[in-house]
Amino acid sequence: MATKRVLIVEDELITAVDLQASLAKLGYDVLAIATSGEEAIGQAAELHPDLVLMDIHLGGEIDGIAAAEAIRADFGVPVVYLTAYSDDETLQRATSTEPFGYLLKPFSERELRTTIEVALYKHGSEMALQANERQLRLYTRRLKILHEIDQAILAARSPEAIAGAALQQIQALMPCQRVSVTALDQNTDRARVLAVLAWEETSFGLGHPSAGQTCQALDGIEPGNVRIIEDLRTVSDVSAAEQSLLSEGIHAYLRVPLLVQGESIGSLHVCSREPGAFDQGSLEIAQEVANSLALAIHHVDLHEQIERRAAELEVRNAELDSFASTVAHDLQNPLGLIVGFASHLEEAWADMAAEEVQKHLGTISHTGSKMDSIIRELLVLAEVRKRDVARVALDMGQIVTNAQELLAHLIQQHQAEISLPDTWPVALGHAPWVEEVWVNYLGNAIKYGGQPPRMELGATVQPEDGMIRFWVRDHGPGISPKDQPRLFTPFTQLNQLRPIGHGLGLSIVRRIVEKLNGQVGVESEGLPGLGSVFSFTLPADSPADPPREGGNR
Repeated sequence: MATKRVLIVEDELITAVDLQASLAKLGYDVLAIATSGEEAIGQAAELHPDLVLMDIHLGGEIDGIAAAEAIRADFGVPVVYLTAYSDDETLQRATSTEPFGYLLKPFSERELRTTIEVALYKHGSEMALQANERQLRLYTRRLKILHEIDQAILAARSPEAIAGAALQQIQALMPCQRVSVTALDQNTDRARVLAVLAWEETSFGLGHPSAGQTCQALDGIEPGNVRIIEDLRTVSDVSAAEQSLLSEGIHAYLRVPLLVQGESIGSLHVCSREPGAFDQGSLEIAQEVANSLALAIHHVDLHEQIERRAAELEVRNAELDSFASTVAHDLQNPLGLIVGFASHLEEAWADMAAEEVQKHLGTISHTGSKMDSIIRELLVLAEVRKRDVARVALDMGQIVTNAQELLAHLIQQHQAEISLPDTWPVALGHAPWVEEVWVNYLGNAIKYGGQPPRMELGATVQPEDGMIRFWVRDHGPGISPKDQPRLFTPFTQLNQLRPIGHGLGLSIVRRIVEKLNGQVGVESEGLPGLGSVFSFTLPADSPADPPREGGNR
């Protein structure tokens, strides 16, 4: 236990020296002897004693009571009065200063020791009580602010709004000049800024930058571990991102992960220009805020997923309604033709010329092919909706050849001219599905690509996004700009475009291409003779390959 340090204030030198000797004998350290109230205040300011023994009657303008009051108010040091007077007026003045003890001269060493120890114990208890009260006030304020943060988070409806609401109150809880929340993209392992709040000018500027941007100062420091740095200048393994913070004058840095079921979904970053600004209490506060953020952001993400799923189901239900009527119509017509011609043959074939019988059989065969095409596309649609396939390198030349074979009757009937490239760039996909895309695009171009239809097929490598754009160009009447957005809508038919006799084709194309991580497109000025260009994109087999062109476009 440390020796207690005492300041004696006594204007009678012999009394002061005797008192000093008694205190030394009792194990106390006497710092100094002051002989006036003014000197006592100065010594208390300089020496910071644990206790002051104060004679009430002192020479000078300030007596012991006034000096004790000043020392207690300015420095919080306990005072024990020493006096030979015990009149009511003196006691009343002394009591008003809330002394920690009162000794009447003469007194014994036992009385001296007892009074000093009681005074020190009382002062210690008082300091502990005040500290507890301060801690309670801080904790109450902290709970209030955390509750306000939780309420603001609950009222928000997006990850960006949730993060922004939380940051508004952070500075009231801990010393900082900038705070931010980042979300971790699980696919790229890069941080996306949800919200930033700065109270001093930084590279972010003041206030809130646009949500969604990636900040250099936050890239690369997103692991799911707590990181607390008292002073970035003293860290040997500082990252490039943390070096960027240091260049902005940030010295103290605190990062707490946003954890959901043990997995990091982002981080809370707190920055301060003051070294050592963050202690264990700051870490606890940051963790509480991070936990609230993680839970709220996770719930919003789940809610958005449910809404997206509900919207998808609603679209699918609407598609199924259209599907039922479209399929019934598109199968009923050819089926009626087949039944009609078959019945006529059954009743009158004996009286019919051979050429007429052959014509009727050809019609039945051709109509059956149409029904087969419809059923094949229905099977593809069902497979695309339910199945995930591995994407492999495609032999696009062979796939186009297969599509032409399926359309051989149509090509011959319309005397279609098809121009193909010498080589095709290699894309990734699923061959049976991509074949169906070409069948639909070529079938439309044959039927609506001019008289006779002339088509150019080709491919263009897009090195900027690692995709390959495959296209079919016809020379027909084109498609008006107002109708183009409706082309790939499920079961929508336009007067000038009816894919191979039914309304399924282009919606299937869209589903296939999107399932293979590509996009469909159409270009047309809607002017006769200028035709249309239908396209779809697929990922290139090797995005690093040099750009290659296929076709004549």
